[in-house]
Amino acid sequence: ATDAGSGISLISSRVGPTIATGLIAGIGLPVLAMGVFSSSSGHPLSGIFLISTSLFILAGSIEGWLSRSSSAAGSELPQRYVTLIVETTIWQIGVLATIFAIHISRKKLRALLPIAATSSHLGNDTHFKLPRGLSLASGLACAMISALLGLILLKDNNAVQVMAGLFIAFSLGSLVTQLILPNTNPVPLLLSPALVAITTYAYVQFKFQSADEFHAAMWTSRLPGLALALPIHYVSAGVAGVAFGIGWAQGLMTNQTMPQNAKASSSTG
Repeated sequence: ATDAGSGISLISSRVGPTIATGLIAGIGLPVLAMGVFSSSSGHPLSGIFLISTSLFILAGSIEGWLSRSSSAAGSELPQRYVTLIVETTIWQIGVLATIFAIHISRKKLRALLPIAATSSHLGNDTHFKLPRGLSLASGLACAMISALLGLILLKDNNAVQVMAGLFIAFSLGSLVTQLILPNTNPVPLLLSPALVAITTYAYVQFKFQSADEFHAAMWTSRLPGLALALPIHYVSAGVAGVAFGIGWAQGLMTNQTMPQNAKASSSTG
């Protein structure tokens, strides 16, 4: 479903959107089941991390998409970025569905399988719910920090650089955000890669008026590196980075509070 190592796209694919979607569903459903079990027996975000990293095998370079978009009849290449906005939205429906599946399954599976409930694995610090207030602010902050890091790290359309850059950017972005604005609702942070993607794609669509202008910007490094990532890059490396960064931050905060709690216990004892 890919073109010479190019990243898969649900809407623009050499084999067509139906087969591309079927391929992802065929891989995704068993992985979803594994992810739900992982989040039930381990950290609530471990399943999110597992599912998003499983998409790495499909996340190649944007080059194939650019080639197909350049040769497609109709709108100029920059205007083809609107399809990536639509595709990003579709992917986020999948992310939200995954979060919902984990949310409703975790308590039930832990009750049915006591062996899966031997430890909370920081589960008390993670609650999936509708975002509001502080959690919304944390999602926006994570998107801004990660976008700035991504602009520094992403320089061309090399798939390895794009994936590594997004993973590092969103790992550090979510880590810093969680340490500065700690909250127990990870949903806005998990959606922050989509916010960065949609904002970037909209910028490209309105900034460049022709394919020649777009290619000139790309070859002279005036095109934001974030625009060289496909939606599947954001939903795989980006979301995996967020899950990793949140877990990292929770671990750091837990290690800081444990000595304080032990000291308080010894003083009262």
